[in-house]
Amino acid sequence: MKPISGELQRYIQKYYKIPYENVKQHTKFSHMQKKFINDLHQDIMQGHLEWFQNIKSIVDTKMIRDAKQSVHYSYIPEDFRLIIENLLSPQKTYDFSIYSRKFSVVFYADTDKSFMETKWLKCLQKMYIWLYIASKYASSKCSRNLVIYMYLTPAKKMLPTDNVEIGRTHANTAFTTACTTTTEIHIYREEEWFKVFIHETFHSLGLDFANMPSGLEHKINQLYGLSNSVNDIRLYESYTEVWAELIHTCMIVHYQMIQHKGAENVKTLGYFAEKVRDYLCYEITFSMIQCSKVLRHYGLCYRDLCEASPHSGVASKYREATPVFSYYVLKSLLLFFANDFIEWTMIHNRGSFDFTKTPGNVNAYITFIDTHRTNATYCRIMAMIDTLYRNCRSVQSTGSNTMRMTLFED
Repeated sequence: MKPISGELQRYIQKYYKIPYENVKQHTKFSHMQKKFINDLHQDIMQGHLEWFQNIKSIVDTKMIRDAKQSVHYSYIPEDFRLIIENLLSPQKTYDFSIYSRKFSVVFYADTDKSFMETKWLKCLQKMYIWLYIASKYASSKCSRNLVIYMYLTPAKKMLPTDNVEIGRTHANTAFTTACTTTTEIHIYREEEWFKVFIHETFHSLGLDFANMPSGLEHKINQLYGLSNSVNDIRLYESYTEVWAELIHTCMIVHYQMIQHKGAENVKTLGYFAEKVRDYLCYEITFSMIQCSKVLRHYGLCYRDLCEASPHSGVASKYREATPVFSYYVLKSLLLFFANDFIEWTMIHNRGSFDFTKTPGNVNAYITFIDTHRTNATYCRIMAMIDTLYRNCRSVQSTGSNTMRMTLFED
């Protein structure tokens, strides 16, 4: 596990121990949810097996793709393009196929450092396992050819200074195009790269509802009292981010079990679900802290959103230059109710990650948010966190300023 994970766990235990204990008490998996998680673990194990069976078919092309030739390269924020062009160079390109899809992965890294191939293969293995799983659920029309550019820049996501609007430099790590025959993913930070990769594949493989008309999103503005000028909520980002975090947590646990307990324990499914719950309690608490952090940046707290009245000040205070509300606020709510969220997915998406793309299902998703957003337990814990964050925001620590979306990273 990377040092940042331990640092953030200690940050929670020192400053947010009571909210964390409340989250632990709230977070329980039913038999249905345990089955879903264990079934996902079976898919992870099968993907891992497929990797070992097909590793010889993965081609190190020896030919480097020039990312600047990509039609989407210019969409990378300029400060990141400068890092890429001045400090990084292409290191490896790998080609492989899963089912009928063709994938290319291009790694860019520090020009002045040498890297063992094991580094790239470790990254590639994780990507392969997830792509194996995702390809089972994705439409055959999406990403028949997918090129993934990995720019391992050291830049971290950090909260900007007061009065600076949170934008792509502070909150984003990657971008892609939604479901088309040929797509690209550009990941321009090393920080959180694998969770971000899972997130972006939900877009490029068409597992979310990004290609649907966004006419229903104004309902979110109404529920939370947001100004009409906040007109790019991208509700699908909340669905994608929650699934990316849940899947990423399962992958973390899978690798931790192999590392610490041996391969034989990976098959102990009951233990797996309990371990996922343990990790998820930290992720939920951290997500609520991040939600509070974003709202406090604009002089708000979660109670203001619950009131959704002209007197709450939400409409005049909250603004965004990237879909921060979906990434941090809605995601926090949905992750807190992970049990209900998984059950909702099993019912409304027929047990698939692939969102059923109908206006009725989007409406049902909004109803799910509305039903849970003023839940007494969630609001009570958020109120605790809002108070604690206000009191310790001046603490000089990564936990006070990071804009990461996940706590765990290996």
